[in-house]
Amino acid sequence: MLINAWNWLTYSGIDTYYDALLGMNEIMREFFYVDKLDKARKLLQRSRKLIDKILESFSHVIDTDDSVEPKLSRAITEYKAYECYLNALMKFNEWFKQSQRSVPSIPENSTDDAGTLMDIQQRITLEVIHQRANEQMQRYENASKQTTIVSFLIEFDVLLQMTILERATISN
Repeated sequence: MLINAWNWLTYSGIDTYYDALLGMNEIMREFFYVDKLDKARKLLQRSRKLIDKILESFSHVIDTDDSVEPKLSRAITEYKAYECYLNALMKFNEWFKQSQRSVPSIPENSTDDAGTLMDIQQRITLEVIHQRANEQMQRYENASKQTTIVSFLIEFDVLLQMTILERATISN
C-alpha cells in the first residue's frame, strides 16, 4: 500500500521528485523499524530505475551549485546509505550460505590388498571419484578464501557508509 502511494508521487514529474525521495526514505525507515528488510529490498529493486531518474534530475543542481539545500543532500545520502546497507546485507547472506556448506570428504585410497581384488573398471571408477573429490575440496578451499575477502569488503563498506552518514549528520 505504501509503495503504491509512493508511486503516485512520481507521476507528476520533476515537481514532486523531492517529495518522492523523502517519501522513499520514510518508507525505508518504516520497513527498517518494523524489521521488514525483505520488503525494503523489494521496494529498492522495484523502484531502482525511478530513483536513479530522480537522483539524475538532482545531479545538475548538485554539480552546478555548491550550496545545495541541506535537506536534499541529507535525503540523497540517506537513500544511498539504505541502498548500500541492503546490498551489503544481501552479499553477507550469500557469503553466509556459502560458509555453511559442509566440507567435502575425500575417499581414502584403497590398500594394496583391496586394489589387487578390484578389476580395472573398479580402479578407474575409484580414481575418478577421488579426482572429483579433490576438485570439490579445491573449490571449497577457494570459496572459503573468497568469503573471507568478501566479509572484509562488506565490513569496510558498512563502516564507510556509517562514517559518511555520521559526517553528513554532524555537518548539517
